[in-house]
Amino acid sequence: DLFPKSYHEFKGVHESLGKMKIKLKESVHRVKKRPYRMNLNLYIKMKEKIDKMLKSGIIEPIEESEWVIPIVININKDGRIMIYVDYRELNAAC
Repeated sequence: DLFPKSYHEFKGVHESLGKMKIKLKESVHRVKKRPYRMNLNLYIKMKEKIDKMLKSGIIEPIEESEWVIPIVININKDGRIMIYVDYRELNAAC
């Protein structure tokens, strides 16, 4: 019973932990990459999953970001999609 079984049971990082910051190297330039291409059917499934995460409080919208990093979508054998963020450039900047 340690892990949530649905989006509504999982509530992201608790506010009591404070604001999170990632310490970057001083000389690093912010990255703003274009999204990877995907077909319309995959986009619709991704949008539905992101909407569920927004509604559940797992993620929250922001107006503008200094970093724009693309996501990668993988379809499991059972048809569910997994959303991954390509953090390689952010990791290299730390």
